Amino acid sequence: MKTVGQNSPRHRTIPHRLAASAAAIMLCAMASGTATAAPQLPPAARLTQSHHAARLTTVKAKKLAKVPTYQNGQRLNRILVRVMPYHRGAFYVKLLPQKPTPGPALLALPSLTLEKLLALAKTDQELVVSGRVSVYGGKYYFMLASHIYQPGQFGLRTGHAMGDISRQRASQQRAATVLKKLLSHSISAPASERITIKPAAVVRVPMQDMNRPGDKSAPAVAEGTYIWNRMGHLMYEPIIRQWVFVFLSDGRRTPDAPIIILPSPQLADMQALEEQNHSRAVLRISGIVTEFRDHNFLMPTYVQLYHNLGRF
Repeated sequence: MKTVGQNSPRHRTIPHRLAASAAAIMLCAMASGTATAAPQLPPAARLTQSHHAARLTTVKAKKLAKVPTYQNGQRLNRILVRVMPYHRGAFYVKLLPQKPTPGPALLALPSLTLEKLLALAKTDQELVVSGRVSVYGGKYYFMLASHIYQPGQFGLRTGHAMGDISRQRASQQRAATVLKKLLSHSISAPASERITIKPAAVVRVPMQDMNRPGDKSAPAVAEGTYIWNRMGHLMYEPIIRQWVFVFLSDGRRTPDAPIIILPSPQLADMQALEEQNHSRAVLRISGIVTEFRDHNFLMPTYVQLYHNLGRF
């Protein structure tokens, strides 16, 4: 009796026969030179392909969602940043967050703490800082807190997160090692305390002051001074490319010298009020004074349009 082989036509399954028929048709079409349509995938294959594409889209969306964004007023504690080179005459210094999560660039706002940061950056390009975010014009500005640390103060290598000991890592280490790190966190003095910056006695006037014609300097306002409910105008100084607040006299004392307004949502509100009133708005402003490179700056905390009801 003749045995039927596995490769014989009688032993082939239906899918094999269909595949062979499709291949024969394609060969005939290629020989005749006629174009044929692309073979259609089975429903199961099309479903798998669409599912794979949707999965790739979901993965890409998740990766994009991991990029951090900062909110105005957000507090960032002990983040490791890379200090970019400082350009002489600039008021802001670019910081690139490294740990715990790389994020968008931060522009450090001018202050005495920023001067300490630049002094420490001469030897350590990466430092640990804390502070608060200010959002203006689509950029992230950063008001530094007073304490700045070096990565080595925590017994960690440069480029590692500061002050964080996860449970998994702690369980794999000796108790003495973990205790030593915890104690070093509490007794390590900030590196910024080793640097002394002498406040300036006088500061440069950012623009020509009508109250002091010809004066290019004025008595400095100490950093940390709170200016409350002062009236004046907002003006743009094209030479230094900064917005400046010009104080008005209240009749009791000589008005202070003009002061540079730091980027903030309050500055955006002041610009909107100036535009609505055709650059004739009288504003009431409150804020905190900072100092950097012989200039005074003001971080506004409150802005209001002044209404002179006495004119009626």
